[in-house]
Amino acid sequence: MPANHFQRIHAFYHELPRHFCAQLRLAVEARSAPDEFSCHCTLLESLTTYLNDLSNSVYLDRALDQANEALEAKLRGMDRALSFGHRIGSLRDFARLEADIQKRIPELAQILTAKTLPKECVRATKSFQAIKEARDKFHIPPSRILEYVRANVEPDDDKLGRGTLDAFLSVVVDFRNKGVGHRSEETWFPQDSQFFLLLNGFLAPALDALLSWEPLQAVLTRYETVEAELDTLAGNACVVRRPELLEGRLPLRPSRMSLQPHQRPEGRYLARRTHDSSLLEAVVPFHSFPKTLQSPEQLYQRYRREFLSHYLDKGVITPSQRRDELDVRVKKLVLSEERVRADEREFQQLVAACSNATDKEGQDAARQQLERLLGPEWVHVQDRVKTLLDQLPTRRKDYIYHAIENAFVMSFAQLKAESELSEPELERVLEELERERKIRTLNAGDSYGGRNQALFKLHDPSRPDGFRSILQQLEKTASPRRKHPELVWKLVSLCGKLLSDDGFPELQSEVQALRSCFEDVGTQQGPDDERSADDALSELSLQINGRDVQAPTVRALLEQVWKELQAQNIDVSASVPFLIGKTRYLVSDRPFHANGKPFVIPIPLGGYVFEGSLTRAQALNEIIRFLEKSGVKATSSNVEVEYESSEEALDDSTSESDERLGIIIRDATGAEEEVSGPTVRSFYSKLLSYLLEHQYDLSEVAPIRVGRIRYVLAEEPYHANGRRFQSTISRDGYYMETDYTHALGVKVALEVCKTLGIYAVPLSQEDNGQVELELDLGKRTVRGSSVPEFFTAAVRALYDEGLLTEKDIPYKSGRLRYFISSIPVHVHGREFISPVEVSLGGATYYIESNTSRTNAREFIQKLFTSCSAPAPETTA
Repeated sequence: MPANHFQRIHAFYHELPRHFCAQLRLAVEARSAPDEFSCHCTLLESLTTYLNDLSNSVYLDRALDQANEALEAKLRGMDRALSFGHRIGSLRDFARLEADIQKRIPELAQILTAKTLPKECVRATKSFQAIKEARDKFHIPPSRILEYVRANVEPDDDKLGRGTLDAFLSVVVDFRNKGVGHRSEETWFPQDSQFFLLLNGFLAPALDALLSWEPLQAVLTRYETVEAELDTLAGNACVVRRPELLEGRLPLRPSRMSLQPHQRPEGRYLARRTHDSSLLEAVVPFHSFPKTLQSPEQLYQRYRREFLSHYLDKGVITPSQRRDELDVRVKKLVLSEERVRADEREFQQLVAACSNATDKEGQDAARQQLERLLGPEWVHVQDRVKTLLDQLPTRRKDYIYHAIENAFVMSFAQLKAESELSEPELERVLEELERERKIRTLNAGDSYGGRNQALFKLHDPSRPDGFRSILQQLEKTASPRRKHPELVWKLVSLCGKLLSDDGFPELQSEVQALRSCFEDVGTQQGPDDERSADDALSELSLQINGRDVQAPTVRALLEQVWKELQAQNIDVSASVPFLIGKTRYLVSDRPFHANGKPFVIPIPLGGYVFEGSLTRAQALNEIIRFLEKSGVKATSSNVEVEYESSEEALDDSTSESDERLGIIIRDATGAEEEVSGPTVRSFYSKLLSYLLEHQYDLSEVAPIRVGRIRYVLAEEPYHANGRRFQSTISRDGYYMETDYTHALGVKVALEVCKTLGIYAVPLSQEDNGQVELELDLGKRTVRGSSVPEFFTAAVRALYDEGLLTEKDIPYKSGRLRYFISSIPVHVHGREFISPVEVSLGGATYYIESNTSRTNAREFIQKLFTSCSAPAPETTA
């Protein structure tokens, strides 16, 4: 390498830290251009590491309570084996601490933030950028790259502009990674000696100028790292060893360092040289990067304090506290979740000991253990702990009571998840609430789900009294000639059933005793009545092999049916488990559905478990189907049982109609497929088969509603009001209602496709390319042979006219869909179905072109009108 490359450094070469001297010598003595380039990169990497060490040392010389949370989080997540690029990023973070660094090492603050880098460094930066562009974009051979650089980089140094250390190091990283770290013949970086010579021609002068740059030269020659001896000299000074100084530059007499009053003579220090070669001034204790101000134990103590405060606040940990406070804090402090959970369990045990201990000695021992775990953080909570511990049982009981009140019914498992209480603590709270007659147990759990399946709800013993008072008034005001209307009887009967289900079964007989006080006029439901199918069922009745079974509730009906099966010695084991639809069981040997979810209202009978979460009509329907499958003759005058259709394909050839109902579906590749049939039933059969064959996840959207009450597709053949589908087709456990007119059937099918994100149009209305894609946008006319081509032309025209700018992107075409975005992903996270790439102002964007030709014209017209509208005027 030419000797004049480092001519500026020659003047102060021996003043540099020892490891820099060694690396400079290796660069000078390199025998090949690749080796020289590698030495230059290693020198810059060492320089970056050293600057990080100094900056980190300055940051650590501050009070513990002044920690920078953002910087602490980054430092905690770093490993000592950081890449060159990561270390450059750390310098950017330390640059934000300019005020602190300025007080201790002003030259370092200037290095990190100044935009006055030497011109050689600025030229190297711009030249390296041009070289990469020449290779990566235009594939120019190494022999012609210098010509490209001269043509694209300003030759006049005064016109080059300003540069920063960050920009210089960042551009070198790209070349260092390709030329030294990850050599590959397939990259834009050629393993060619001429190419390395070209790089060295820019990099060596830049290094010479950089190390000679006044602030950097000052940091390297006026500061050094030393090791303090324990012997303290007079005047608050100590003897030091100077391992970073070359042997020939050491003074003959021992070196000493003056300390600040708060500094101790131990460990490594960053020291500043003085006019006396043997006297140094201590700046800050020296630490190798990366190192945090707060130790891991201090961070865990901080988290323990926050957890204890939240836990004592309500006596529990609520889901919102866990999600919005504690989990966020664990992630921010980069703590081990395993250790955090262990600390939480220990705190809960200590709090339980404090609140449940009967003797003062036990309470004091638990409090002392809390103080030990919290360390210095104890002072922040000690005044509140005594007060909150005394109130803990009441706070906890109030929270559990209101949780049950808000949810109406909650299981033991749900309460445990809602409060994060241990089973013994939760049992204690529930026992107290039951003792106070505030809640009651619906079922105490069973051998399948254990205590977790126990259900609890609020209990108001005053409710029957008010209802009995109303019954007495109705009885007094009725006479044989003037009875109350049938509608009032329905209301009274319903109230009696609800109170019976709520834990007051004795009211049912009292209600039935007053039946003679009401008119006995039956009502008849029309087939189009959209009321619940339960509205007409005042009593559940069933005939099993000719024998009557009656019950007022679903639970009672299941119990009576089971008793009748036992009495008739009927074995139903071959029909268990029995599916209601795709995922739910009516009965199983375990209280879990086919999808793994637990029964909502498990009713154990014999060796089986029945699902009690059914409407009254649905219960009758499914019990009859279950009994029929078991070979039992079962009927009911309350409902008309309809059995699902066969899953065999429907034969369209038997239809005499020429009309075909259907839609055209276009997939992501632009391919179109017709899905149709002569009837709604055959059309829907084809549609359901198409959705399943193309593996659309119907479980994510089912049931699909087409009104307030009716479903079109569901996992069970029942509408929202409990009525069974009128005309059903089924495939793989999914059911579709086909009771629609032809026009409505097509409209509903389009809604199903829209719900699934499928582009579809009616079979009779698709434009099939007849709609002309041409539109006048101001002074320009855009056209295209396809929607993607038309959209691309329109967007470029709007961008060229300044009507669509980068600030407008991403631009939405609906609530959840983008028309154009920097990435081909919609608002809801799904990828574009038909993305088209377009380049605007050097940046790449993506257009969603999944729409019809008619919609494409209309949307571009609306977009043009919106972009052309003048901005609203604003007033001060």
